[in-house]
Amino acid sequence: MKINILGFSRIELKRELKKVLEQYRKKVANRTSIKEEVKDEKKLNCEFEIYLGVGLIPTNDFSCYD
Repeated sequence: MKINILGFSRIELKRELKKVLEQYRKKVANRTSIKEEVKDEKKLNCEFEIYLGVGLIPTNDFSCYD
């Protein structure tokens, strides 16, 4: 039997995405920084779901909104 989840929490351990978004709003970071952080976070979430044994990984469940 495959395990499925409807979505995955996007709250990171150290709130990395939130920090990058705040830096962007203060004009300290650029869009590339945000894109890199989102890419890293999506990859980490996917790898963690695989580690947990989720067989049907959801897509398009990520948002940059806090």
